[in-house]
Amino acid sequence: MSVETAGAEGPWGETSADPVTVRAHVDAERKLVRSATGEQVVAEQTLLVMPDPVVDVVTAITPESWVSVGTDRRRVIGAKPVRNRGRLIYLEVTTT
Repeated sequence: MSVETAGAEGPWGETSADPVTVRAHVDAERKLVRSATGEQVVAEQTLLVMPDPVVDVVTAITPESWVSVGTDRRRVIGAKPVRNRGRLIYLEVTTT
């Protein structure tokens, strides 16, 4: 899976960082979730992103970022870290 972290709005539109590759499990089941702004939206996919020794997945995958699994490119609705005793187990990412 590749991730393009959302950036600032520039003079030519939205910018994003160069894509990075991380490991993830894909669950394509739809579910109703709340977006970062609090509105209810339907998540088409949930990704369980594993910790990466090179990429800090918590800061790389933020709402409004883009994730690509194969040729399927989707916008991130939300990202919630799941921790055990302070250690990141996985990052639960919901996408449009």
